[in-house]
Amino acid sequence: MATLTSNRNRFTTEPYEFLSRVPLLASVPTAKLAELAQLLVDRTYRRNEIIFHRGDPGGSLHIVETGQVKILIQSEDGEELLVDILKEGEVFGEMAVLDGYPRTATALALRDTTTKMLGREPFLKFLHSSAEVAVAVSLSLAERLRESDERLAEIVFFDLSERLGRRLLRLARSYGRRSPEGIVLDIPLSQRELAAFVGATRQSVNKALSQWERDGIVRRDGRSLILLDPQRLYQVV
Repeated sequence: MATLTSNRNRFTTEPYEFLSRVPLLASVPTAKLAELAQLLVDRTYRRNEIIFHRGDPGGSLHIVETGQVKILIQSEDGEELLVDILKEGEVFGEMAVLDGYPRTATALALRDTTTKMLGREPFLKFLHSSAEVAVAVSLSLAERLRESDERLAEIVFFDLSERLGRRLLRLARSYGRRSPEGIVLDIPLSQRELAAFVGATRQSVNKALSQWERDGIVRRDGRSLILLDPQRLYQVV
């Protein structure tokens, strides 16, 4: 079960230290960040713990402080669509907070995770008081819409190898860790989850990865994936 504690004291000395690193709030003045910091509370989630379910009331938004969060949509028969994976500084849950409708997706802690949570009423009140925050949120929603359009275009126009290669390169930019062998994707994704990320079956993703292993492009090590030759992967996409 998630724990809930106030972080009011934590932000007394450095009220904007964390918020100033959040891309969504990058253009917000320090004084406004200090105000916002006083409204946040800490939430802690264990690995694989649900933060909220699709269909839940949208009573709050979250900012990832540590860990990783998986955003997904599940069908009634258990099929899963992986929408996004979020890291430190990224915001989720803001859509339902803004329009008041239920959650459109489920959020799950991919690792042990801490977030900064902000309730709907305090957020809306703060939004109305700060033009900078209103503009920043609008830009964030526009970016999410653009990403959704790009992903839809990929599913329609690109074959599996192109979709999978593009996704692996994006994950490498966000979660890649350099090693003597290449770039290690420091994220615990199963082949089924990776398949859900690119709109494919686990079997087809396994077939593509097996071919890339034979070609010396990637190597699988348990649930870890190492990009041995990213430049050749760029050629695939």
